Formats: sequence, structure tokens, C-alpha cells
Amino acid sequence: NQGPNYTFLVTTNLVDLKGGLLAFQNGKLAVTINRFAILGKVLYCSNPARPVPGVSLDLTHPEGTSKGISDATGNYQFYNILQGSCKLIPSKNGDQMGAITGADALKVLRVLAFLEPSFTDCAFTAADVTGDNNITGADALAILRYLAFFNTNIGYTGQWAFIPRDTSFTLSANTTIDFKAILKGDVNLSWTSGVSSSLLTMKKSDQITSGSKATLKLTANIDKHKLGDTIVVFIT
Repeated sequence: NQGPNYTFLVTTNLVDLKGGLLAFQNGKLAVTINRFAILGKVLYCSNPARPVPGVSLDLTHPEGTSKGISDATGNYQFYNILQGSCKLIPSKNGDQMGAITGADALKVLRVLAFLEPSFTDCAFTAADVTGDNNITGADALAILRYLAFFNTNIGYTGQWAFIPRDTSFTLSANTTIDFKAILKGDVNLSWTSGVSSSLLTMKKSDQITSGSKATLKLTANIDKHKLGDTIVVFIT
């Protein structure tokens, strides 16, 4: 239909274009829906940085929610995401890998006694286990209580923090968002993953086909794993 200064479309039912672009092409009404990829990497906040596998990534987007996970190289990806407002939140549980030790509590005390330089941003976040944005003796005590298997007054020791904590953005092109991961209490930033980023190789005779079964022998680092630990194996 046409008005004096415009052309308009009448429909019998509500039409949600979901951010699509409405345009006339060759005399026909066309709706273009733009979809993009969100890619990134999760690295431990150390020098050198190390990949952090097994990080859950919860994405809220115009069509609902999607979940992803970082692989053995720390990479994650979402594809075919509709343009519009998005929010991405990383999280991780467990997998402390014995990184928190008495040396971390000692480092907090040495810094407080001016025997060592002040903390870097990442080490500050790791040391601030009480979450009050200050480093005090209470942080060292919380780490020691955690190591002594107390369940109270340990603050956030053993939990994961991320920089940024979350990110909200408008998706209008393929987008890269990287995160830094920090294990609270790992003041020395010594955490390493027990998952190897090297690829498993198989002979042609060992190829696995859909619906078949095969046995793969995996070797775990006994210094990092104990009986009952869950090991995530990424297959691509």
C-alpha cells in the first residue's frame, strides 16, 4: 500500500523481524537477517599466559541462550548468532590442580611486610580472597584455612574469577572476546591445566566410525590428577 509520502506493508498477523533489515529488491520486499560469530580465548592470567580448558560460557542473545565451553587450547566459539544485544558470562568450577599452597599465603604476608613488590593486577585479584578489594592478613589466613580443609572463613579461595567478569555488547559483526582467568588463592599464579593441547593421532586402521566403539589409552599427569578426578577430553 502507498500513502502520500511513504509505502507500507499490511499483514494479518504480527511479524517479528528480529533485527532484520527491510528493503525492496527488484520490486520485491526482502528481509535480510544478519547472523555472526562470537569467538575468543580463555587464558590464565600468568606470564606466559596459559590456556584454560573447561570454562563454561553462557551467552544470552536475541533468540534466547546458548552454552559453550573452552577447549584444550582455551578457544571457544558461537556461530550463527542473530545480531542484537548480547551478554557473555564465563564460569568454571573445580580444577584447582593443587595450585594453591602455603607459598601463596606466605607471599601475601611478605608483600604486607614490604619484603616483596606490590601485587600485579592479576596477583592482586588472586590474593584478595576475602573480596574486599584490599590485601590484608585476613587473606593469608583465609588461604591457610582453605589448605587446612576448613569450610568457613575461607572467602573465595579456590573459586575462579575472570577479567572481564562478564561483557554486554551489541552484535553487529563477527566479534572476538577474550577472557583472563584467575584462581582465587593462587597468588603465585602457578596454575597449569592437566589437559594436553596436543592432538591424539590414530592409525588408519584405528579410525572410529559412527556407531562403533573403540578404546583410547590416555595418560594423565599423576602430579596433577588423583583417582576419581574428572578429565575432560575434547574430540574434534
